[in-house]
Amino acid sequence: MAKSNSKKSPKLKQQPKKETTAVKNTLPQPDFFESLTPKNALVLMGSLLLVMLLFVFRDFIFGGRLFLFKDIASDSINVFYPQLVHIANYLATEGIPKWSFSQGLGQNILPLSIGDPFNWILYLIGKDKLAFGIAWVEILKIFTAGMLFYCYLRSLKINYFPAIIGALLYAFSGFMIVGSNWYIFTTQGVYIALMLWGFERLFQNKSWWMFTLSVFLFAFNFPFDLYLAALFLLIYSTLRALESNKNQPIFKQLGMLYLTLIGCGALGVLMSTFMLVSTIDQVINSPRGTGESAFFAQLMANSPWAIIESKEFLTGLGRLFSNDFFFGAQFEVLNGQNKMAYKGWNNYLEAPAFYCGLSTLILLPQLLFHLDRRKKIIYITGLVLVLIPFFFPFFRNAIWLFSGNYYRMYSLFVSLGLLMWSIHALHFIYKKQSVHLITLFSSFLVVALLIYIPFNNATNVSIDHNLQNILLFFLVLETLVIAGMKYQNFRTPAVYTLMVIVAIEACFIGNATFNSKRQTVSKLEFTQKVGYNDETIDAMAFLKESDPTFYRVEKIDFRSGPAIHASNNDSKVQGYFSSPSYHSFNQKNYINFLAALDVIDASNEHQTRWAGGLFTRPLLLLLTSTKYAFIKDNNTQRFWFKDYMDVGALKILQNPLFIPFGFTYDQVIDSPSFLELKDETNQSLAKQITLLKAIALSPEDLVAFNGLSKFNSSSINLEYAPEMILADVNNRRAETMVMTKFSHNHITGTITTTSAKALFFSIPYDPSWTIKVDGKEEKLYLANMGFMAVPLTPGNHTIELEFTPPYWNSSIILSILGFAVFGLLLFVKNRASKKQMN
Repeated sequence: MAKSNSKKSPKLKQQPKKETTAVKNTLPQPDFFESLTPKNALVLMGSLLLVMLLFVFRDFIFGGRLFLFKDIASDSINVFYPQLVHIANYLATEGIPKWSFSQGLGQNILPLSIGDPFNWILYLIGKDKLAFGIAWVEILKIFTAGMLFYCYLRSLKINYFPAIIGALLYAFSGFMIVGSNWYIFTTQGVYIALMLWGFERLFQNKSWWMFTLSVFLFAFNFPFDLYLAALFLLIYSTLRALESNKNQPIFKQLGMLYLTLIGCGALGVLMSTFMLVSTIDQVINSPRGTGESAFFAQLMANSPWAIIESKEFLTGLGRLFSNDFFFGAQFEVLNGQNKMAYKGWNNYLEAPAFYCGLSTLILLPQLLFHLDRRKKIIYITGLVLVLIPFFFPFFRNAIWLFSGNYYRMYSLFVSLGLLMWSIHALHFIYKKQSVHLITLFSSFLVVALLIYIPFNNATNVSIDHNLQNILLFFLVLETLVIAGMKYQNFRTPAVYTLMVIVAIEACFIGNATFNSKRQTVSKLEFTQKVGYNDETIDAMAFLKESDPTFYRVEKIDFRSGPAIHASNNDSKVQGYFSSPSYHSFNQKNYINFLAALDVIDASNEHQTRWAGGLFTRPLLLLLTSTKYAFIKDNNTQRFWFKDYMDVGALKILQNPLFIPFGFTYDQVIDSPSFLELKDETNQSLAKQITLLKAIALSPEDLVAFNGLSKFNSSSINLEYAPEMILADVNNRRAETMVMTKFSHNHITGTITTTSAKALFFSIPYDPSWTIKVDGKEEKLYLANMGFMAVPLTPGNHTIELEFTPPYWNSSIILSILGFAVFGLLLFVKNRASKKQMN
């Protein structure tokens, strides 16, 4: 017995050693992050992210630069800043944005005006100072996106350390940092993070309100973004359901999930109806939506199996490593001229923006060692679905409904796919202290080779070789640190070191994007008499004081915007009415008019967005009640405009042939006959002359204007002498409307006609305008290939024009209903929760 006991005793002593060894390998000792409370972890996350953002944005916050870019990000100056200033002023003077005569010859500006709640901060600052707040708002958006993504990762039960790493990389991803130059993309980044967190709350806890809120924000701001987010969510939700499936009937589970998402999403859409209807209407009724310039036919003609071209592929690959892999967005001097330093596919902003941390790339394969076979298939499927549109551009164009050859939000989807893989891998590494070293160093070798080899002999791109070496340095450090997390003695310092290195790398990449070589508007420059603050401000102040009537103004030989691209939205900043307009969705009938008069090519999508206006067609300026013109060069062609006054270097010219707004015609030509008018000029002179003599109407509308005589087009004399112009102008201004009240949405006046006339308004035709003649609502007709007219009988008339956005009253009622349902459901939910607690 004693002998037997002596044999067993050593075994009993050895057993704990085996258990201790197993625990040591799989359950590492707690470190600082594991000791954090949820609140403290959130504070740490927010503090670290804020410090990093203040460092990267320091020149814009503490230095002398404004977040307005003169380089390839000139849209910040030419589009977004004018829009912010105009909406801020509109809200202060008119109320809710509806119609504006400062967007081209006039357009509904409710879409894309107040849909982004972050912009409300700038509107509160006011139009004169909001430029100083733009950088702060961008910081706020990136900070919010990072914090929301952190909460999303925590909802997936990701540990504090990998969740913080993932949130930092999301906030400093290429999409967020490069996209901040355009302002709109950071808002999308916030909404996507909120939607993912909201989905997880709905999926895991049946808490629906956050998901509904994210849908509302997407739809309220820009519904096309909601469509893109829905595509991503369709893939994500399906894979999440497959991943979490517990041997339940999968089709039933997916069906219930989709119905729940549709129901919660529909409520969010209902809440957004107030903005949604006008936005959809504008997109559909725009040249880019359904017009001749749309890219549909061109992009759909490509083969679905056509592989990405070399230059585009290399650009996407290089921009995995850094936003500035192909040099940055700054200028360089070549042959005495400023040239963009960027040498990749397309341009710095439109190119793929896939960067989301070098550590992401070497962590990716590690996840495969922590998943069972079923989950491996699910995760691989998700990543493949995200990457297919990159390798096969047809599918990327299909995502955009063939409206353009874009990356934009697709870049964010790629980054999300990579981050989801790598952060889950880091979670398992951190939790289990398990690193597959052979795979890790193989991943390092592959990524290191990809940084160099594909670009060595490439002739269609040019890269920053110094940056290559810096990236390799970061890659080496991160690989060694991740390898150190395998060993107990190195685990804690490796965790802290990886956090520091990732933060430094993100700041380095982000700082390069905003480097001091980029040309921006300075805070000092903003206060000087240059750019949008030039003599135009003084000239308009004088004209408004001396001439309070309605008129339009044209800049003939200059634009005020200081960016490399000409600014077509000066009027929105400087407070006047004009014809140029740079807008993603220009008013369709204004573009139709420009195309019909051969001012632009309607099939050229670029020209339909960059509508330069009418300053090259002086006869058309007469139709649009252009009374003044500004020039800066004495040698500029003045046409018949006369010198009026000098304001510094700017000269004000006055139009002696000015025709007031609301003039009449007594002759008519049908639009098919008008379009057939030809002459040997390339400026459609015959058409321009005709519109000073007769109004062009569609054949079916002629009966409403049967009191007008038919114009004889054979009488057109292309030798249009000054006395002929004056005679036609005098005929047009013989009987005009006397305007008694003007606002952007409401115009009243009186007119006396001696015979049947057509009263013409140089307002782009929009069915949401209504007109009352002598208190009775009448029909407005499409006239002169894009404007509005109404028939008048002889006599004295009162005229009242009013604009109301499409389906205005019903959309407001639907939004109120949506919010009421949302509030009621929240109340019921909270009440039920309290009962359960009691």
